[in-house]
Amino acid sequence: ACSQSTHSAVIVGFSVIKSAAAATSKLPLNLLSVVDAGGETNGCGDPGTSALVSSIIVTGDDTPVGCGDDTLWTRFVKSDGTAKEKLEEEEEYEDLPNPQQLGPNTMTEMVASFGVAPVWRDETRVKIAIRTIKPDSTKYKTYEQEDTKKPIAISMLNNGNVAMIHEESQKVGIYKLKDNGEVTMVSDVKLNDGDMPLKTVKKMIYDPAANALFIAGNVSGGKRGLARVDVGNGDGKLAWVKSVNAKVGTPALHLRRKSLKTEATEVLLLSRSFYARVDASDGSEKFVETADDGEYLSWLPEGVTPRAAYDPIRDVIYTTGDTRLREHNIKTGSVVAEEEFYLDPPSSWDIRIKDNNPMTDLSKYPPFCGPGPYPDHPKVKDNKWKGIDDEDDCQRNENDCPYDTRNEDCSDSDNICCVNNDCCILDSWGFFNNWRRVPSNDFPDGADAKAVYVTADGRINVVIVFSGYVLDEDDYYQTSVATFEYTGSSDNNGDSGDDDDDDDDEDTNKCIDMKSKSKCREMVTSTGCYWSRTKGCIKANKCSKIKNNKSACLKSTAHGECVYLMKKEGKYVCNDRAKSCSIAKTKAACQYNDEFKSCSWSSSKSVCK
Repeated sequence: ACSQSTHSAVIVGFSVIKSAAAATSKLPLNLLSVVDAGGETNGCGDPGTSALVSSIIVTGDDTPVGCGDDTLWTRFVKSDGTAKEKLEEEEEYEDLPNPQQLGPNTMTEMVASFGVAPVWRDETRVKIAIRTIKPDSTKYKTYEQEDTKKPIAISMLNNGNVAMIHEESQKVGIYKLKDNGEVTMVSDVKLNDGDMPLKTVKKMIYDPAANALFIAGNVSGGKRGLARVDVGNGDGKLAWVKSVNAKVGTPALHLRRKSLKTEATEVLLLSRSFYARVDASDGSEKFVETADDGEYLSWLPEGVTPRAAYDPIRDVIYTTGDTRLREHNIKTGSVVAEEEFYLDPPSSWDIRIKDNNPMTDLSKYPPFCGPGPYPDHPKVKDNKWKGIDDEDDCQRNENDCPYDTRNEDCSDSDNICCVNNDCCILDSWGFFNNWRRVPSNDFPDGADAKAVYVTADGRINVVIVFSGYVLDEDDYYQTSVATFEYTGSSDNNGDSGDDDDDDDDEDTNKCIDMKSKSKCREMVTSTGCYWSRTKGCIKANKCSKIKNNKSACLKSTAHGECVYLMKKEGKYVCNDRAKSCSIAKTKAACQYNDEFKSCSWSSSKSVCK
C-alpha cells in the first residue's frame, strides 16, 4: 500500500508520484453570443442555480424596489444564442421556497428542483417545494412535502420519480410525484455495504443511460467515499460503496462519457483539495491527486470552489471562476490552456461581454462605430462619434452633447447622445451611464463566472453573474450566458499538458517540486518562486513576485537587487530597490524604506516620495 506524502501526491494504482505543473497555452475560443437571461434591477433578489439538458436552464428571483414578494424566474438558453421567453412565478417565500438545487436528466430533458422553507411555528420541520420543468414547459409543476431534514441534492429519474439525499443522512430516498401535488416515498436505500457504510452523504449525480445514482460522502477512517445505486424498476438497490484515497474536500461529481446520452465510464470527483477518477462500473480507483491539508490543488485558483464541466467531445474538463476559463487534462487535472474572457479578452469580445454588465461604463468601452450606422440610431452618419463627455460638461453646454437635449435625443438604454446626426457618449461618473450601479468588490467589475456547461454541439457555455448595489438603494444582479465555439483541435483524448517546457532549468524544477503556497514562497533560489493560481509553483520573473518571504527575497540574484520593504506597519513585501518610496503607504514605512533609497514623507499629500 502507498503512504501519504507530506506534499501534494498523485496516486495511480499502488504508486505515488509527484505532479508537475503543466505548460499552459491560450484557449482557442471564438465568442458566439452573450444572452441576458434575467436578474434584479434594484431590490433584494438573488441569482439562482443553473443546469444543462439540451439547453441551459438558469434561475433566479427578483423583488420590487423596497424588497417585496419574490418573483421566481426561469429561462432556457440555447447554445445558438436564442433564449425561450422567461417564465415567472410570483409567490411569497414562505409559501413556495425558491430552488436551491437542480437535478437535470439529459435523457428525458426534465429538470427537478427543490427549495426549503421553515414550517410555521414548528422549528423541527421544513417545508420542501419540489418543482419539475422541461424546455417546452409553460410553467412549473409543483409538489410539496414536509420533513425533519433538509434535502441537499436531487436527481430527476427516467420514470418521472425523483431521488433526494438529506442532511446527516446515510440513505438515498426515491419519491413518487403524484398528479395531485403530493409526494410519497417509494424506497429508502441504505448506503451501507457491509463493513463500509457511506456516512454524511454530500453530493449526488444521476446517469440516465445507466439508470444509476452516484453518491459521494465519507467512509470510515476519515476517507472520502463513493456509492452506486442502481435504480432498476424504481425501488433502487445498492451496488457498492468504495473508499477514495483522500481525507479533505467535498467534491462535485461529473460523468466521463462519450455523449450526454451515453453511459458513463468514470465518475470524476473534483474538490479544491483533491481530484479523483473512479470506474463507474465497479468503483475501482483509477487516479487520485491530493493537496496538503487546508491547501488547494496546485492547478486550481485559491478561494474558489471548482465550477467545472466535462467535455465528452474533447475528453477534457473545463473549470471557471471569477472571469477565467480553463481547460484541464482529464488524466491528471493539470491546466492545458486558459482564457481570461472579461478583463483581458480578444478585442473582438471586449464590448460584447462588458456591455452586458449593468455597471459597465460605455465611455470606457464605446460601442462599435464603423462601416455602418449604430443600429439603435439609424440616422447617425458613419464614423461620426463626436467624443466622450462627462456630466459636468453637458450641464455647462460646452460640447457637442448639450445636457438640455438629453431627454429628446439621448437613449436611456445605451447612453448615446445624438445631436445633428452626430453621436457622443455620456460619461456621468455612474449616474447616467450605469444608473448609479456600484459593482461588488468581490469580483472584477462585479463579474463572476458561476458555472460552465458543454452542450451536445460542443459549444462551451459560461454562466456569468454581474452583481453590486445601487447607490442609496438596494442591490442588483444580472445573469448572462456567454457561448463560445472551440476553434482548436478536438482530438485531445486527455494526452496533452503533461510536459513542462523548462524541465532542464534547475530553478524551475525546484519551484515545481513545491506543492503548497507556503512552501513555494519559502523556497530559496536565484530567481525565487511564485505561486500561480493556474500553474502552481513556478519561477518568479521579478522581485515583486517573490511576495513576502524575507530570506527568499534577499537571496534571489536574477532580478537585479531585490530588497525587503515595509508597505505599512506589520506588512512587508519584496520589490526592486527603486520602488522603496512608492511602496510605502504610511509615514513609518516611508522612514523604514529610507534605508534603501532616500525617501521623505509628505504630510499634506500622505505620500512617500
